[in-house]
Amino acid sequence: MTVLEFKLPEDRLPDAGARKAIREDLETNILVEAGAGSGKTTALVGRMVRLVVTGTAETREISAVTFTRKAAAELRERFHNELETTLASDELTDEERVRVDKALTEVHDAFLGTIHAFCARLLKERAVEAGLDPSFEPVTEDDEVTMRSHYWHDFLDRLVCDSDPVLEGFMEIGIEPSKLYGAFERVVDNPDLDFPTEVVDPPCDEDLLRLRTELDRLLDLAERYLPTEEPQKGWDSLQKKVRETLYRRAVRGWGGGLDDEIDAPRRAALFAALARLRPGKNGHRPTLNRWLAREGAKKVRDGFNALYRDRDGPNAAELLEHWYAYRYKLCMDLVVKAAAEFAELRRRTGRLTYADLLSLTAKLLRERPRARRDLGLRYRRLLIDEFQDTDPLQAEIAFLLASEPEGDERSGPREWHRTTPRPGALFVVGDPKQSIYRFRRADIELYKEVRAKFERFGRTLLLTTNFRSCPPIGALVNSVFAGPEGFPPEATEEQAAFASLDTLPCSDGMDPSHEHGVFMSPVGRTAEKKEDGRRDEARRIASWIAERISQGSSPGSFMVLTYRKPPLKTYAAALESHRVPYQVTGSGLTAGPELTELRILLDCMADPSNPVCVVAALTGYFFGLDYLALVRHRIALAETEPPPDTASTRLPDPFDVTYRGWGEVVGTDAAAALKTLHGWWKRSIAEPADVFLGFLVRELGLLPHAASSELGSQRAGGLAFVLDAVRTLACQGDASLLGARDAVAAAMGGREVDAPLEPGREDLVRLMNLHQAKGLEADVIVLADPFPPGRHDITFHCARSRDGRAVGYLRISEPSAMWYRPSVPLAHPRDWKKYEDRERRFEKAEKVRLLYVAATRAKNQLAVTRWRSPKKKDSVWGFLGPASAKLGEVRELPRKHPPSRGEVELSPEEAMNRVERAARALRDAARPTYEGRQATEIAMEEAEVAANDGGPPAGGYEEPSLFADASEPHRGKVWGLAVHSLLATAAEGAGFGSDEDDEAREEVLEEEAETLLEANGLLARFGDELIEDLCHEVSAVLESRLWERVRASRQVFTEAAFEVPRPGSRGVPEIVHGSVDLAFLEDDGWVLVDYKSDDRRTDGFARRAGKYRRQLELYADAWERASGEPVRERMLYFTLDGGKVAW
Repeated sequence: MTVLEFKLPEDRLPDAGARKAIREDLETNILVEAGAGSGKTTALVGRMVRLVVTGTAETREISAVTFTRKAAAELRERFHNELETTLASDELTDEERVRVDKALTEVHDAFLGTIHAFCARLLKERAVEAGLDPSFEPVTEDDEVTMRSHYWHDFLDRLVCDSDPVLEGFMEIGIEPSKLYGAFERVVDNPDLDFPTEVVDPPCDEDLLRLRTELDRLLDLAERYLPTEEPQKGWDSLQKKVRETLYRRAVRGWGGGLDDEIDAPRRAALFAALARLRPGKNGHRPTLNRWLAREGAKKVRDGFNALYRDRDGPNAAELLEHWYAYRYKLCMDLVVKAAAEFAELRRRTGRLTYADLLSLTAKLLRERPRARRDLGLRYRRLLIDEFQDTDPLQAEIAFLLASEPEGDERSGPREWHRTTPRPGALFVVGDPKQSIYRFRRADIELYKEVRAKFERFGRTLLLTTNFRSCPPIGALVNSVFAGPEGFPPEATEEQAAFASLDTLPCSDGMDPSHEHGVFMSPVGRTAEKKEDGRRDEARRIASWIAERISQGSSPGSFMVLTYRKPPLKTYAAALESHRVPYQVTGSGLTAGPELTELRILLDCMADPSNPVCVVAALTGYFFGLDYLALVRHRIALAETEPPPDTASTRLPDPFDVTYRGWGEVVGTDAAAALKTLHGWWKRSIAEPADVFLGFLVRELGLLPHAASSELGSQRAGGLAFVLDAVRTLACQGDASLLGARDAVAAAMGGREVDAPLEPGREDLVRLMNLHQAKGLEADVIVLADPFPPGRHDITFHCARSRDGRAVGYLRISEPSAMWYRPSVPLAHPRDWKKYEDRERRFEKAEKVRLLYVAATRAKNQLAVTRWRSPKKKDSVWGFLGPASAKLGEVRELPRKHPPSRGEVELSPEEAMNRVERAARALRDAARPTYEGRQATEIAMEEAEVAANDGGPPAGGYEEPSLFADASEPHRGKVWGLAVHSLLATAAEGAGFGSDEDDEAREEVLEEEAETLLEANGLLARFGDELIEDLCHEVSAVLESRLWERVRASRQVFTEAAFEVPRPGSRGVPEIVHGSVDLAFLEDDGWVLVDYKSDDRRTDGFARRAGKYRRQLELYADAWERASGEPVRERMLYFTLDGGKVAW
């Protein structure tokens, strides 16, 4: 698949004026609305380069903020490349060339990264003013989830331990505080929002009494028509609700009659029953033939439907809404308090989330004018990419940083809405038609507000030329998105305005064999269920891609997009079955049964006496015992006498892994498995967890098993990722089994983990959901999985006023017992329906923008699948399907059977032989082919052998002690290292040891000595007088005859490391390595010197001297072999008294 080539020069492009202004109007704040494929990154890089070339800004003053780390890496590379290209241009003046050359050497001084990394840098520079410990660390999203969950449970535990009065309020309204976790998460995610509440009186008791009487009457009526036995096809939905409500009325009750008072618990129970029986939009629709009488079922149906509709006084639906509003304040007061305390805990401990980085940076710039002024001078030019998806806090940070503060701390916080950026300080690029991250706090209302501000103090430019797509794709986009279902001519509250996608004509002579254009592929004619249709479609797409690849197309030319993440695995499996290389992005870790069972096995190893964990391991993937085998094991154990040679008269528990005699007590399959588990358990307590886990994976053959299974590359990659997570934890200091178990669980729960078996491979079919494809492109785009997702509940709405105040409203709910049913509301503010409807409008508008993103990813060809069963709703790809059929063609993708996998027939004996051969090959591969040894160690051993008349050495080589004696610091290893280091520096010509006068030499010596002694801890232990002693000892060497020879030599090496091979004494060759203190070349050969700082007058010196001599002989032999030149003299030089031994 070739990339299309275009003909028009830049000055003839429809938006040529805007592109010129981006490069040349450097002193104006500019907002660029860049359509899909319009080269916005090129425009961004071009402006950065022009800032450097013209001298408007230095590299260190430029900050470019991108949406992702990958985009940041691409931007950095393109900036560097463009600087190099500019430097090679003949059009630069000498002054401009100097600037560009300087920028290339300082390119890393520019900040090019994500907004979170940028905020972390700002906070590090001003940590104290931000109220932070400078050593704070950002946490990952997965770590944040764990922190949040732990804190929430701790918070609830404290409420119980302190007998907090708020719990009484929750008992009265019938809500368990633990059910508010979702609301707590939402408040934590939105630190800049206020969540207003109001006091709402409880529903009127008089209305409740009337409603209760009517409810009891309907329940009694329904009970008369309920069958006593479950119908053959099961209870219908109304019957299930009625039966559960009857049961709860009988067990808990809510009183009865108009005169029976309603207390708080009864009120909560009554509203729970009303919520349970609440009909859907179309009312209750029972299956009449499952009731005892059809007419009776109709009466029950009509009665319950009427209970929630217009009637005299408030109906049940209105009272429920009142009840939820009454509960809302108590719920929100608790979660807001918990969120505030959690934020303070994170700030105090220095574990900051991404939201913290933004909110604390905004607060710093808002409340600290001096910090804002200093940082504004440091980061004078701020460029922001993908501004349509920016967090509102990011906009505040950008405006505050780009504008001058007014006044000081005493003038109070500064509101960013009222600021005016410095000329040219702010340059943002975005496309409101591609704003698709509202669920991540992207706010199109905020974008429109910022756009209006730029029109007042700067410029707004449009880039409409599309360099990506061929004309047929541009025609499709312009046709459908300019229509009534697309973008309006003028921007509205929730939607961006339409802007034409100006594709360019293709170059003449384009190869006609490369397909281009659009087509629609119908799906699901014979499949009435979504899953059947999805599998059929996946096979057809995989067949089509495989055929195109066989005809010469590259796998990397194709990108398959789905609307949601869950179906990705179906399409991955189809591609794999056709042997098409692929990479899945955004689906999370693919955890096969081997990974799940490995976690169960770790639970068993961590708690080996727990029969539940042990039975789970025995009946799982690795042992495969059934429960009958466990029963037989238990019976056999009960009938067995204890072995006579054991001290205990009691047999072990049937499933105790810690018992070591399972192989001797009973001969059951379970006992054999328990013996294996016991061996593993013993190993788990003797080895670090990462080593033990690696052993288990090898022992069980999990990697080849996973790789050979369905989705093998994903499953094997997931297993490798988990192993790496456990190794990382061990490197951080936690090599415990419990830590490994938690690391495995955390890795399996990672939401954004992608772990391919071959990371970094490029020529692959890319498979991802639509949100992951933002900013990407491919020659061929397939919009797959057209099956419409179910309707979801609106649980959050954010509203922003013109003065910048942002407020949030929540619908607090708990998940339904059945995934396809709506969540169960617990509380929401008054007039929630108004907020919900408004949020629905925003979601509907974002759906159009998602389709725009989907349609504009393709270069050459766009394939849109469409669900065509008449019993199903329209495709999730909406109007793109019919439009692609109308403007392109309808194409039935063929379904071909995937190539069959080869079958292998092995007898058990042959299988065991192959296993043994593989194990033998592994053992051979693990056998060392050489041994690395220190020359010092070899010399000590050989000297010992010589001292013992050829016998084995009396003992191994002993490292010298750090200090020879507590009262004598001048000997020992640390002192010797200091002497060696100072002499090495001298030999390298570091300013002394030449012809300087004595005073200058002593000054340099003292500085070097102090540094060395302090680094080695001697000064702290023995005092400053050691400096004089060290200088004296080294000066004596520098004034010696030896040093005169060094200064007169032809070449000098200090601390010269070497490695040379030699035949080994242990069956494998040896690599001898060491370091020569001093080597210098005279006319007739090399002189090797080994410094010794010990005292020759001490006992045992003669024995040590023999070892020293042998060591230097080894050095000389190695030096001659490495250099190819002779060593004419070997010298032991004793620095304490200036003595030497030479030969």
